[in-house]
Amino acid sequence: MKLKTKGIKNNVYLFFISLSVIYLILRFVMLILLSLEFALISPDGKEFIMGTLIPDFFFLIIFWIASFLYFRNTKIPLIISLVIFTVLVISILPRLYIAQEYHIIEDRNLKDDYAVSYHTYKIIGEEYRGNSVQVYKKVFPFTYKPQSEYKDSTNQAGDMMELYRKNYKIKDGKTLIIGDFEIPLK
Repeated sequence: MKLKTKGIKNNVYLFFISLSVIYLILRFVMLILLSLEFALISPDGKEFIMGTLIPDFFFLIIFWIASFLYFRNTKIPLIISLVIFTVLVISILPRLYIAQEYHIIEDRNLKDDYAVSYHTYKIIGEEYRGNSVQVYKKVFPFTYKPQSEYKDSTNQAGDMMELYRKNYKIKDGKTLIIGDFEIPLK
């Protein structure tokens, strides 16, 4: 009976170790997609690079506990966990720095799904700031490919706060209109 219980425990530990390894493989795939300049965007417009912070630590803890119990207090799981923990802690500030907010463009006239990111930039010699909008097209679930960047350095650009309020129009299924600011989607 004791041997059977030990076998069940080991299977449970192996299940959690395997689950952590599968999560690690998915994270590597996400990093490869990011390095290929794809944007991984959640349905609410948040970048997955920040949304995975808590699951990263969660699966690290699961891996550490399961491997510690399965391998019977060896140092190798502890060293692996400490290395991964160090990488996660060091990666927090770069994640905060490079994370962007996206706006999912929703309109029944669009045949494809799009997202846009928006930022302003300083124009030398002018009192106003320029607007820059990067357009992304959905290629897979939660995966968007950059399409084009539109910059407007005039002070005639529309109020970009309307983008946050989802107060925009789509013209001919090809152009996003925010106030006087027209952004080609193709």
